[in-house]
Amino acid sequence: MLINPVNEFRYKLRSWSGTPANAYGTLCTKATNAYGTWTSLISGASVAHDIYAVYININRIGGGAASDTICNIGIDPAGGTSFTTLIPDLLCSAAAVYAASFNGASGGISYYFPIFIPAGSSVGAQFSTNGAVNNPYAMLTLYGQPSRPDAINVGRWVDSYGITAASSSGTAVTPGTSSPGSWTSLGTPSRSGWYTQVGLGINDSTMAAEAYLCDLAAGDASNKRILTEHNLFATDTLEQMGNCYRDEQCYGMVTTSDTLYGRIQASATGNSNLSLAAYVLGG
Repeated sequence: MLINPVNEFRYKLRSWSGTPANAYGTLCTKATNAYGTWTSLISGASVAHDIYAVYININRIGGGAASDTICNIGIDPAGGTSFTTLIPDLLCSAAAVYAASFNGASGGISYYFPIFIPAGSSVGAQFSTNGAVNNPYAMLTLYGQPSRPDAINVGRWVDSYGITAASSSGTAVTPGTSSPGSWTSLGTPSRSGWYTQVGLGINDSTMAAEAYLCDLAAGDASNKRILTEHNLFATDTLEQMGNCYRDEQCYGMVTTSDTLYGRIQASATGNSNLSLAAYVLGG
């Protein structure tokens, strides 16, 4: 009996440690509707092996104000602080506290990308926000030393679509309730890729407790194929949002002949200024 190859990442490097707390990870700076100063999250000297995937968590932005926010993740292959953006414009609006001690949203906003980072690279983050929000916290886990490198796919770049830089948001989308809302165009890929993620933005200073299912598709006005679906986000009355679940099956070809579309289904209609962004990985 033959056993299909299964990969195991034997090297994991985290930028965070200690007891879980409301604010968890590294405190970063921000600027208003422009990217602020880079904050180093992992030093190049710590990255002993080539990296094949990265988990990203952003938390403690939301609370008491409208807070559309986007984040760049950058690397410096020389191990310094001259960061170049590797993963652009991650929507992390109203990112909740990481570990809540009350009945509200928690966990922050998370993303995962199977992307290559060479050994010895330092990794940092920078933020752009629309509003008087809390300074964000960010944390990473890097994955390396695959036991079966022949059994994994790894990308070299990520492109963002649907981002509105002037308001640190995505593309405005009207949600449905009893069924998903209409598909909204987020843009046309400039190069072909094979892995996707979706981001949800919100800019509301008086949030209601609601849940949102977000879908991403590729195709044209008449024919679409789902790329990632039922990505669950939840808000609370403290103006916070966390993503409770991400679709693990985000692998699928996206070409320059496609248009990217997003849609939202909401549990209610109490929140305003929702937006979506798409991320395509390739290489």
